[in-house]
Amino acid sequence: MSVTLIPEIAELLRWVPLGRRHPQLLHGLDEADCECLPLAGGGFLLSSIDCLAEELAFGLYRDPFTVGWVAVMAALSDLAACGGVPLGVLQAVQWGAGTGDTYKSEVARGVQEALTSAGTWLLGGDTSNAVATSLTTTVLGTSTLPPVGRKGAKPGEHLVLVGEFGCAAALALRFLLGRPVDEFPDTAFRPRAQLDEGRLLASSVSAVIDTSDGLLTALGHLCAVNDLEVSLSWDESLFEPGALRYIRGTGLCPLPAWFVEHGDYQLLCTVPEDRLDAVLRALPTAHLLGRMVRDGSHVLLPGGRRHPLPLRPLLDRLWNHRADPAVLLGEMRREYAGLV
Repeated sequence: MSVTLIPEIAELLRWVPLGRRHPQLLHGLDEADCECLPLAGGGFLLSSIDCLAEELAFGLYRDPFTVGWVAVMAALSDLAACGGVPLGVLQAVQWGAGTGDTYKSEVARGVQEALTSAGTWLLGGDTSNAVATSLTTTVLGTSTLPPVGRKGAKPGEHLVLVGEFGCAAALALRFLLGRPVDEFPDTAFRPRAQLDEGRLLASSVSAVIDTSDGLLTALGHLCAVNDLEVSLSWDESLFEPGALRYIRGTGLCPLPAWFVEHGDYQLLCTVPEDRLDAVLRALPTAHLLGRMVRDGSHVLLPGGRRHPLPLRPLLDRLWNHRADPAVLLGEMRREYAGLV
């Protein structure tokens, strides 16, 4: 699957002036979570930018502290994937009409606590008024080694997921199902950028991507830039127990939770056979997810069953249903009923 077949990238290519990309950038389009630029004195400058808008427009996040926290951690998660050390963030905030001072203060508190948790700083920013609230965060960081990108995976290498999975999917599914907020509130969603883990992985992995946009989206990007497919092994131990209980309690098969476009900010990486044991020993939160393969993405289910995982059609469906994701959820509820 070519990178240009990913709907988001195809959309990007229609209007971004790629001819003005810096000629010394270390990676090509969609080949890393950060843009990486060699510095004259040695080492690399890493940068990334992330906008928090859709989740606010649709009402997924109602708690203002969560809004501030997620805005920072989403940007830092890109830096974590590249094994960078953060210098700090810049933030541009547009406040929607009628946004009160209490809401603004709680957003600021979420930003402050996320920065403190990550051991980094606010470098500056901008604020203005708009029709709807949005937060755009730019992260800057450094690396002494050439940062690992998304490209470099080889057939047969292990897929490893670092970090807990499930809270992001449970929150999104609660929202899409229209269930009461207090069943799984966004106050329970506190994803953490895996900064320390990213630096530990840097010398052991062949490719890495963060999962802030969801596990399926991360798999799609990883497969596209490497022209490979995936063989995944279903394992409920990947899930945070409370999130799994909630998802099953809604009557949904938990497998489509892997497809939700809302992630927990894990790191998804490919690891050569001779480095796997060292990675699993060094990172207690690392889980084996499967392997990279040449043909036919699929999920291995209990009892030896093999279920197809058509990445391109699934990504297309996610993109085409962005305005009505509940419709897609209904389709997947029927398609995957009783599978695991």
